[in-house]
Amino acid sequence: MLNIKLTSRLSSMMIGLLIFFVPFFSYLSPENLRQLSNSIILEIFLSLVIILIVIFISSFSVKMLMKLLYKKNIILFPLFCFAFYLNFSYIPFTEYVEKLINLNQDTQSRLLIFIFFELCCLAIIVFGAKFYAFSIRIILIFSIFMLIYTFIPFVSYLTENIVKSTTSSFEIKNNQIAQNMPLTNRNVYFIILDGMMAIESAEELNIINKKEVLDSLSNTGLKYIDRSLSSYDRSTLTLASILLIDYHQTANSPKFVNNRNFYPLIMSRLNIELPLLSYLKKANSSFYWSGSNMASCVPASKWECINEKNHFSGKSSFKFYITTPIPRIVNHLLNLSDESQDSITKFLRYIDNDMPKTPFFAFIHHNSPHSPYLVTSECKQTNEYMRYEKLFEGYKASYHCALQKLQMFMEKINNIDPEAIVVFQGDHGLRMNNLDVRMTNNENYLINAKIFNAIKAPEICFKKYGLPKTNVNTIRFSLNCAYGFKLPYRENTHYTMPKYGTVVERKVYE
Repeated sequence: MLNIKLTSRLSSMMIGLLIFFVPFFSYLSPENLRQLSNSIILEIFLSLVIILIVIFISSFSVKMLMKLLYKKNIILFPLFCFAFYLNFSYIPFTEYVEKLINLNQDTQSRLLIFIFFELCCLAIIVFGAKFYAFSIRIILIFSIFMLIYTFIPFVSYLTENIVKSTTSSFEIKNNQIAQNMPLTNRNVYFIILDGMMAIESAEELNIINKKEVLDSLSNTGLKYIDRSLSSYDRSTLTLASILLIDYHQTANSPKFVNNRNFYPLIMSRLNIELPLLSYLKKANSSFYWSGSNMASCVPASKWECINEKNHFSGKSSFKFYITTPIPRIVNHLLNLSDESQDSITKFLRYIDNDMPKTPFFAFIHHNSPHSPYLVTSECKQTNEYMRYEKLFEGYKASYHCALQKLQMFMEKINNIDPEAIVVFQGDHGLRMNNLDVRMTNNENYLINAKIFNAIKAPEICFKKYGLPKTNVNTIRFSLNCAYGFKLPYRENTHYTMPKYGTVVERKVYE
């Protein structure tokens, strides 16, 4: 009797629906429910309905084809639904394979892993069709087990929220949290000006007048910090040091063989806990990532994306599919990746339409004045500086444009969020040997090590924590000032990479 019930059309359809909606109910965990609005839950449900219709049509079409060619009448709907469920394990599977055989996270490797994974799903459908009654039993038992496992915390959460009213509080669980300073839930805007050399270096090269720039910065509320230096001599390492809030590579570190642990690849690795995000979570602060043409924001449940062409891939409802291949496929098909260097304008457009809920930390990677030099000093688009003999003029124009973008940003933020903490900082300076300016090797590394560093924060923070002069110490300063942490400063150190895989410490200021 059990066989008849399980293999009937109605039973098979019901079992298919059970396994299909397991990811949806698993997603409604207490932690997610605290962050999800009703509209987002509805969006996720409606998107699942669309996928369900596609699965139903596909399974019915293949069923009819099999009936026509092989005279077999098998209901494939539950097997297709199970294959859909398996796709939520795609990213963990990818991480495991990459770690197992030490693959780089390049496009070709990921494509091969994707093809292999989907072939495995297809093989499971074929196996299930061959041993249908057995497969249906397994899917039913698995679905019931997963739904029970999901519903226990879900019901508990609903009961708690119906019986008691919840109040938000800042819970102290870490000895690096100090609540001895008045907090106002300040938002933090951490803007990387990629390749932005120090003002003093720019004046030496006749790019700007230092006094004029300092006066302009002061008028916006920014304090310029002299004698600042980058943590590392390149973006991938420096930006990783901000996310890890520490020096991750030193002269004594083992040699690294690829960039998997550095920016931006580290953002897409599920098995790595990013300290910056952990501290923000303790402070009940959300993370917004505004990417650039160097690295688009990768959709994830841990942050909100602000990408260039539209915000579809950054929508909270889209995060439901984050462990599946769907976000990558959609981004590729709709070409949603960033192509612009200008993340500042993009971020300002975003907050005009959708100001984040406070408190939040905005990580904005503005990939300028880094090459290519595609703007004039008035920030108009141009290809004038792409020739080798004009590269330095191109950097100079991009530097002036970056200062204009800074002014534009500060005017906006001072108006809508005057209590915010704002950081404008270079991740490294300029490698002069790549331009039409001849310098000694020593002069070149110094120009590259000395960075632009301007911060707007309450004066009490500067008095309490001192002036942060490196990328690592600036992110520590920001967390301390905004959320009351007491992260100690690291030594002001700059590392260069003389050959791939190792770094050495270099003296910048005597």
